[in-house]
Amino acid sequence: MITRKVELYRGTYKGVSFEINNFNRPGLEPYDDCWTFYLYLHVLRCPKELQSEIWLEGKADDKDYVHYDYMAGLIASIEWHCGITYYSKVSGFDGSNQTIRAGCDYQHCWDEGMRYNLDMVLSDVKVAVDSLYELFPGYKCYCQGHGGLYLPSSGIFNESGEFYSDEWTAKSVKS
Repeated sequence: MITRKVELYRGTYKGVSFEINNFNRPGLEPYDDCWTFYLYLHVLRCPKELQSEIWLEGKADDKDYVHYDYMAGLIASIEWHCGITYYSKVSGFDGSNQTIRAGCDYQHCWDEGMRYNLDMVLSDVKVAVDSLYELFPGYKCYCQGHGGLYLPSSGIFNESGEFYSDEWTAKSVKS
């Protein structure tokens, strides 16, 4: 039986939730210290004309395993570390809000001999989120104050990367 310990880091940057994983694969030099990161993207936050670029149509293979052609769409153009390598639908079934988890890993032949750390991966997360906003103009943020979706330009981000709309902050100041 193979088991491995995974260190999981979660956060928010510019209103986008992310996850960073660090794990070891002993005996698989040079990949004994491995990293991945994932962004959680919400279809409802995206302009209607771009929603199909996030919520991809799946195609079942002969074993009924569903595959998504995430390499062909706009989602692949996000600035992932050496390209997108993972895509899954995490919610959106039976009427719930559609959310995907997409990301990349640092175990490529061109990463051979490279050593990464949390700060380096977090920097790549920020680049990916910044590129998301460029590629998906109109992608909205969820206001942590009272809910609702807003353009990033209509509010502020706190130190934790959470978004608060101008409407909420103006209301909070008056209270």
